[in-house]
Amino acid sequence: MIPIDRFDYLLFDFDGVIKESNLIKGEVFKKIFKDFGPEVTSKIFNHHISNGGISRYEKIPLYLSWAGIKNNKNIKEFEKLFSELVVREVIASEWVPGVENFIREQYSHGKKLFIVSATPTFELKQIIRSIGLENFFHELMGSPAEKSDNIKSLITKKEIVPKKSIFFGDTHTDFNAANLNSIGFVLRKTTYNNDITRLNIYDSINDFR
Repeated sequence: MIPIDRFDYLLFDFDGVIKESNLIKGEVFKKIFKDFGPEVTSKIFNHHISNGGISRYEKIPLYLSWAGIKNNKNIKEFEKLFSELVVREVIASEWVPGVENFIREQYSHGKKLFIVSATPTFELKQIIRSIGLENFFHELMGSPAEKSDNIKSLITKKEIVPKKSIFFGDTHTDFNAANLNSIGFVLRKTTYNNDITRLNIYDSINDFR
């Protein structure tokens, strides 16, 4: 793992980096689209797993179009249902090994910690509060804004120094967001991102132990 002492600002994605919740969200997508048949739900699940860093605000309209529905009212209904189901499942999901202690330790060393996630900001705040980490992060940034825009905003608002910053993520979206803002990137390797690790262009970790 890269020498963390070189960095003053640590940014974290959430799903697949703090909690093992990528698969959970895929299962929720399958559940709310089950009435459209196994072919549609399988296509939705596979797309979600392959595009973990993309917001539900992009995914749900796309998935509804695959199901033959293009009504804005339906989009809002599906967003609400997804949120209700996913919050409790994510809260109950397993921690990425070692991450809770890593966060507490880095905070105690004076690092400034942030979350930049595709999860909606209001939902992210609820989850972080429920899992007891609300006091460790200076800012929680979620959708509907893009991750790259949220990082850019943090650099300006919190006076983050890019060369002193590192982003822990698990998707191409995470890497691109870091790269666009000239900050470092560490890939948390999972079962679902082997295509990224094969590129051999990232610093990477299996977990935070």
